[in-house]
Amino acid sequence: MRKTYILLSIVLISFSFVSLVSAETITDPLGGKNIGQVLASITKGVADIVGPLAGVMVIIAGIFFLTSGGSPERVNTAKACLMYAVIGAVIALSAGAISATITKIIGAP
Repeated sequence: MRKTYILLSIVLISFSFVSLVSAETITDPLGGKNIGQVLASITKGVADIVGPLAGVMVIIAGIFFLTSGGSPERVNTAKACLMYAVIGAVIALSAGAISATITKIIGAP
């Protein structure tokens, strides 16, 4: 019980010194951008990376298919690689629309 009173006293005393502390000015980490502009910038960066990467993966899937030699296992690997590359490209290309929808839903300018 005594420890509780001591702890409570320490907390109350520490809060009483809050007004003596002077806060520094914090600069804007977003550089004046709103959330919509930040989301658009992020999605553009992701699309710039994922778009060419999906193209490379389509080429790799084609190489897998050509070198499969009729092996069902290798053909299935090539099909899976192509499917994932196309899904990634669709997501990357629709990222701008998704970002605009989110921005509209949250009401950011």
